[in-house]
Amino acid sequence: MIVYQSRFLTRGEVWFDDEPEHTRVDWILYHQRSRPVPAASHDRWVVNKIRALGSWYTKGLDNGSHIRTAINTADSIERLREIVGTFFGTSLTSSGDVAPRSAADLAAINATVVLRDGGDSAAVTSAATADATTNGWHAGSITVHTPPTSGTHQNANSVEVSLTENEARYFSAVLMGTSTVPITARAVATNQSPGPACFLGLDKAKSGTVDFWGNATADFTACNILSNSLANDGFKLGGSANITVPCVSSSGGSAVTASLTLTQCSSVTTQAAQAADPYSSLPAPTVPGGCSDLGNGATPLPGVCYNGNSVNFKTTMVLAPGTYYFSGGSVQSTASGNVTGVDVTFVFTNNATFAFNGSSQWNLTAPTTGTYQGVVMYGDRNNSWQTNTLNGNNTSMFTGALYFPTEEMRFLGNFSGANGCMQLVADDIYYTGNGTFSTNCTGVGVKTITTPGSVALAE
Repeated sequence: MIVYQSRFLTRGEVWFDDEPEHTRVDWILYHQRSRPVPAASHDRWVVNKIRALGSWYTKGLDNGSHIRTAINTADSIERLREIVGTFFGTSLTSSGDVAPRSAADLAAINATVVLRDGGDSAAVTSAATADATTNGWHAGSITVHTPPTSGTHQNANSVEVSLTENEARYFSAVLMGTSTVPITARAVATNQSPGPACFLGLDKAKSGTVDFWGNATADFTACNILSNSLANDGFKLGGSANITVPCVSSSGGSAVTASLTLTQCSSVTTQAAQAADPYSSLPAPTVPGGCSDLGNGATPLPGVCYNGNSVNFKTTMVLAPGTYYFSGGSVQSTASGNVTGVDVTFVFTNNATFAFNGSSQWNLTAPTTGTYQGVVMYGDRNNSWQTNTLNGNNTSMFTGALYFPTEEMRFLGNFSGANGCMQLVADDIYYTGNGTFSTNCTGVGVKTITTPGSVALAE
């Protein structure tokens, strides 16, 4: 039997020279044009045609030899029908399953980039849908999960995309008619992050958005340092500083002239993707009206707004659980201050700042439930750029996140949080203190600061 493919025929048509009266089968267009075949020879004729067509089409397939063997050893039309359904019914369609697979792959990758850059669930789904459509997926259904609901990457850094669409048959239409075949494709992509971070400088242009200087000594265990600055020295380390950390990532460059020990990465990662602000969706607090002055040395009450200039933490105080509001001015803490509070959040609004003396002692723990869980200090996003200074002796602890997205945080103290659990997320960070930091924040309620990594297909 000789099978021809001619440039004079419609793409995909094949011509059989030994069939009765030269029947033409056009399976790419998923219809068959043939003249009547004598009933007595029909079964033999169909078997021969399917064998020839299968031999011709499967030459370029990875598993072509297996398919040809199965077709050539089939002893009945019923067996051929099973083979056609197994090998071709859900793969050789009008566009093949290559387009849905590719569309799912690209949708998962681009959706993971959106996730890595701080997009919420709606943004991730929107990106996946748009990219799947652009890359060949048509009418059908799409399901997007982050984290994935199955497989080996069920984590917050991954996105799972599942696509379905109905395709017309090619080869199997010869025996099974022209009904459509459901095509399913699934892909999972992941952000290959080197781990979470403890410090994040948000300013995208400043020199030294994250700056370790002077006699700074800090040990970061299982948490990284991130600078979103595009400046050539977005991350700076100098003076007599001595820092040990798994990885440092800068969206621009780095200027390191002091001791930096990286325990996981081989060097500072530069030109990195900018890290997402994990607290960007945190709603602005509703500040109580009628802010008042706090009496000299008095203990503030939760749920009350105080004028910042009237607040001086200079005695021993035990703060009740709740949210404390400071409006305008500068909140002070003198050397005699000794302040303790559990389930406490300080809110600084109307350009209020704070300056805590180095000899004062603090032990504040963020709430573990509610809107501001995990946040021990919050700077209003409407505040202008200004400096906040945090000092304290080596017995002080601020357990939770210090969040000042539009302001500078100057960390001069010799402390961190319970078990090292303290996050700094600020416009820029200047550190000259001594402390140990980690991601051992079980039960504290802080959000994860994800270190951006490369995005790749995982499943």
